[in-house]
Amino acid sequence: YIESNSFSHLDKLKILKLDRNNLTFLNQKIFENTILLEYLDISQNRLLEIPSHIFSKLSNLKELILSLNLINSIKDNSFYGLISLKELYLINNKINSINANSFNNLKNLELLLLDSNQIEFLDNYIFNLGNLKELSLAHNKINLIGPNFFVNLKNLKKLDLCDNFLRKIEQKSFSGLFNLEELRLSYNKISKIEPDSFIQLHKLSSLILYQNELVNMDASILK
Repeated sequence: YIESNSFSHLDKLKILKLDRNNLTFLNQKIFENTILLEYLDISQNRLLEIPSHIFSKLSNLKELILSLNLINSIKDNSFYGLISLKELYLINNKINSINANSFNNLKNLELLLLDSNQIEFLDNYIFNLGNLKELSLAHNKINLIGPNFFVNLKNLKKLDLCDNFLRKIEQKSFSGLFNLEELRLSYNKISKIEPDSFIQLHKLSSLILYQNELVNMDASILK
């Protein structure tokens, strides 16, 4: 536990590393006076949640690392105020649910890593991140990518869905990903890919599908 006023006099602070401790809780006002902060690492602790609005004063923050904690859900307003954030790391937590508006404030986010969690289901339009370039959901428990899941990710270049429980790729699973260059789908259970599943991926240069359960593939799929 860190007292709320621990950093109150460090108003010029730009880098703060709190990783590899045993923090279980963050005081709501702990970052209230560190408004110039650009880099914050709280990885490898024992955090169970991200309190709403806890980062609301950190409008200059560009990189936030929350990997290797015990966070089990992402609530609305968890990242409220992070208008300059470019990179968000949430790798290796216990996340099983993400609220529909969890990432809505992150208009400048370019990198979002959610690898190695326990995510099973994603709501449509959950990733309303127009500037995102790389998204990883590898090593989760996702069993379905329905139509329009990624439709608002117009600038996404890399999408990693390796090592999930996907069984089928639906026709509009990747709708809107006009700038996607790399798609990773290995180590799933995919046995069927519907025709025109990749029809909008005009810039795709790398498609990784090894270690699935495909028996045959319609020629139209890769047109």
